[in-house]
Amino acid sequence: VATPRTPETVAFEVAHNIYPGDYLHLAVLHQHAYQRQGHVGASIKLKNAPESVISEGIEEVAYLRLNPDPSPEQLLACKLEWLRRMVTFAGAMSLQVEGRGEHEVLEAMARDGFMDAVRAQFQLRLIKHPLWGPYQYTYLLGRRLVEEGDRRAAACGAHETYLEYLYSGLHTPQTFLPGLDQILPA
Repeated sequence: VATPRTPETVAFEVAHNIYPGDYLHLAVLHQHAYQRQGHVGASIKLKNAPESVISEGIEEVAYLRLNPDPSPEQLLACKLEWLRRMVTFAGAMSLQVEGRGEHEVLEAMARDGFMDAVRAQFQLRLIKHPLWGPYQYTYLLGRRLVEEGDRRAAACGAHETYLEYLYSGLHTPQTFLPGLDQILPA
């Protein structure tokens, strides 16, 4: 909350956090399990569970779903946040896999992600966290998968079929697109 952000970046973050991704996905899964099997299928969702990739992907495209005809400023804010997520992921890899120092990682994140020092420090704190550090991969991979699912569904005019599939299944990165291809009209 104390990290400085532009109004467009705040709008992106609000869209990401209010759009029906994680929570709606879990609620629909509960409803389907209860209706089909007579019990709630799960009561706890682990934040780094494989289906989080898809639900985060839903949230990563939320800003453009809420603004289907974005202004240049809105589009730039969205792409800038996606860039910052990629840079943060690269920073996590540099720090945790390559063993680079925090100072070097901070400089690269600030430079490559067009972040001020406060934002870069905030992101560094996230990637050092045992839960949020590994979680960084979900944003990039999830967005790419959901964007591709959106594209495939639009190409065959199957928006409603796609949304039901998107929200009612326990998808993993490995099963999401192959499962989608099975239900989309040829």
